[in-house]
Amino acid sequence: GNKKLSAPVGLITADELAYAGSLFNNYNFQVYTHSGEPYWTLSPASFSDGLSSSSYLSYTGNFSYAYSYNNNGVRSVVSLNSTALVSTGSGTLADPYIISN
Repeated sequence: GNKKLSAPVGLITADELAYAGSLFNNYNFQVYTHSGEPYWTLSPASFSDGLSSSSYLSYTGNFSYAYSYNNNGVRSVVSLNSTALVSTGSGTLADPYIISN
């Protein structure tokens, strides 16, 4: 990276998906975390018979859990403090947000 972050970048948790409006095993296409592609969260779900499963957000916008052999992607998240301001930009690659504090 460009070393502008003083804290690490992580994965979203199942709790954060719930706070954003995702429901466990229920479709929700309206939540902003829905991208149309499944991705893993940081949250573990279960461990049984030597296999572990993790939470993920599905292509339908609900979160569930699956074993790690499923072909899901990952999405990074960065937490901003409450004084961070978005000064310009539309959030696209060509016109990114400019964040300052």
